[in-house]
Amino acid sequence: MKKTITFLLLLVIFFTSFNINTGAEEITLLPAVETTSTGDKWGYIDQTGLFVIKPTYDFATEFNDKGIAIVKNNTNNEFDYGDVYFINKSGEVVSGPFTSYTPVFTNGLAIIVTDKATSFVVDETGKVILQSKYPLDNYSENLLSFYDSSKNCYGFMDLKGKIVLPAKYYSVEPFKNGKAIVQLNADTYSVIDKNGKVLENIKSYNNYSSSEGLTVYYDEKSSKYGYKLFNGTVSIKPQYKSAEPFKDGYAIISISHGEYGQRYGLINKKGEYVVKPEYSEILYLGQGLYAVAKNFDLFSNYYAPKALMNIKGELLTDYQFNNISEFVGKYAIANQNATTLFIDKEGNIVENLPQLKGIGYMEFIGDIIKAQVDGGLIYFDNEGNIIWQKNDTVPLSNNISVSKHKYRRDYLTYIEYPEVKGMKDTAIQETVNERLKKFFLDGYEGDPVEIKSTTYDNAEYLDEEYYEDISIKYNLEKNKDLLIIEKSGYWYPIGAAHGMPSKKYLYIDTNTGAFYQLKDLFKANSKYSEKLSSIVNNQFALNKRIGDISGEISYFVDKVEVSAEQPFIIGKDSLKVYYYPYDISSYAAGFIEFEIPYGQLTSIIDTKGAFWNSFDKVILSKKINVISYGITTDTVKSIESVIDFYEKNLIEAINSNKFSKVESCLLKGSNLYNSQKKLVPYLYNKNTKEKLINYEIYAIDYDYVNQQYRAYVLEEIAIKYSGKNYVNNKYSWCYTLKADSTGNLKMTDIFKW
Repeated sequence: MKKTITFLLLLVIFFTSFNINTGAEEITLLPAVETTSTGDKWGYIDQTGLFVIKPTYDFATEFNDKGIAIVKNNTNNEFDYGDVYFINKSGEVVSGPFTSYTPVFTNGLAIIVTDKATSFVVDETGKVILQSKYPLDNYSENLLSFYDSSKNCYGFMDLKGKIVLPAKYYSVEPFKNGKAIVQLNADTYSVIDKNGKVLENIKSYNNYSSSEGLTVYYDEKSSKYGYKLFNGTVSIKPQYKSAEPFKDGYAIISISHGEYGQRYGLINKKGEYVVKPEYSEILYLGQGLYAVAKNFDLFSNYYAPKALMNIKGELLTDYQFNNISEFVGKYAIANQNATTLFIDKEGNIVENLPQLKGIGYMEFIGDIIKAQVDGGLIYFDNEGNIIWQKNDTVPLSNNISVSKHKYRRDYLTYIEYPEVKGMKDTAIQETVNERLKKFFLDGYEGDPVEIKSTTYDNAEYLDEEYYEDISIKYNLEKNKDLLIIEKSGYWYPIGAAHGMPSKKYLYIDTNTGAFYQLKDLFKANSKYSEKLSSIVNNQFALNKRIGDISGEISYFVDKVEVSAEQPFIIGKDSLKVYYYPYDISSYAAGFIEFEIPYGQLTSIIDTKGAFWNSFDKVILSKKINVISYGITTDTVKSIESVIDFYEKNLIEAINSNKFSKVESCLLKGSNLYNSQKKLVPYLYNKNTKEKLINYEIYAIDYDYVNQQYRAYVLEEIAIKYSGKNYVNNKYSWCYTLKADSTGNLKMTDIFKW
């Protein structure tokens, strides 16, 4: 009997040990990206650097402790809408897709608010545990806050979807220790329990400037900031130029310095200075540590050299770091000139951890270090060896590829430039790459710029060197033999209200190495500049009329000119010419583009020329100008279909006195529905006949105020009045469209433009 018990005990120990070991050897998968001709694709690698889950996603997050990761497709980046999936470590979809922004797990749950404003709650295993018709917000202590758009208020529900506290609050914060702060009206906040009972009324509170029992407030008489207790009692009298919420018992404040400057310090909850206001910036890094800059009034302090300071006001380093992150555990990430590295709590550079050329961030994932520096991605093991590194070479057609080179002169200057590979003639390839490198780097190579703080207290009145932040990158496209490189840059003189963007397109024949110009697209002596100017000015005039309605388009000038060296974009079906900010419109308008379908240029294009024959194209005579951001291709097609039906069937309805022929594309009860219902029999009874000669949807935009689309249509219709001949008439009509109860777009109104 003893032998049996001993044997069973050994089995238990064996299997327990086996389970512990297998748990400890749980495979670690890391999100990794592969560069393709259509953009970056994400998958997952193991600790040997091999892809275990193939790179097929547009974005991917890290796996949680339960082996679930969030991935997205049909998105430009992690911050855009896309199709969200939850997958396991086998790459299997556990739940999804959901069309939403990228959710995150918080307190064990991921909240997904879809594009339809409905919500899903997913637990850490990827299981959907709740679906709600309301947009959900925060989760804590088994309660979810939700928003009721019909009441414009917030409430709370449990994880089964049962409403615990109805939507009657202007705003709510998550429950903590059984209590939550809610806003009852524009000026009143209260502390409630989970039954909705008001425990305390708060007289001074703000979602953004209240913390640790104190609220920042502004005194209009003195034009200074101070602090009040939540009950409204003044705790620290108004005496500061600016004041931040308390964190871990201390707050960052500032006083005026000179005519325009400020000096920052630290106070405790008694209003006593812990650190006197003598710094031009103080940033809290957590764990009682701060980044400070000194005497840098003239410029944005984001760029100022920083030192590490403790809560006693002791400087642990000199002003050697351009940026210091918050501390996570024992370390923070610092940028020193053009290097990214780890520092400890004493401000020492951690020599046994990676120090990387470039500016970015690093973090620990278990014992693996993830580094994202200058657009790259690298994983290191705990000994500093590279496990995997992103390959920035883009494979294109016909054995052509383009490798990315990175030039980091200093903290302020970063340039990416391309190198073409795979051309048949290596001599031509070398010439192309020399020209590309010069085009991107010319004027920027040289000694690093060192950003310095002055030691003078009156620095804002001295002649200072003005620094410039310069960033240049590129995008690629290859169409047949034509390599299209878009060079985009941003130049920011530090201290200015904003910088200046730039973009320039290069068109390279990968067979011959030729760099094409605008003139190469057209026949010799074709006066292409005059032709393009005529077309563009016609669009210019139409756009101004649209701008009078929408407010989205405005120009500084009365007409435009297309020069012989005009910046241009070669598309698959059109030529675009563009103008820089301030050229013809405001800075906010960005780059102004005019698109010309190739079908409008056939008389002057050199169809036998090398440039024209280097790329594939589609010949169109018309193309809709989509003005508002976010109007999808599917929406444009739907609008085209509705307008086409209307244009063709309204004529038939008038000529046959059958309103039913056009009725289905009109929203019942709308102005257009009612007016056309009267117009059809009226014209028929007047013996008026119509013929549709042609029509063109010139542009589409979105009216955000009335939540409707506007289609700007140019029509030519032949009209025959009783006893008369047909006469052609031209019209400019703007039609509005809205979705009906089934989601289908219908026409609602008409007016001239």
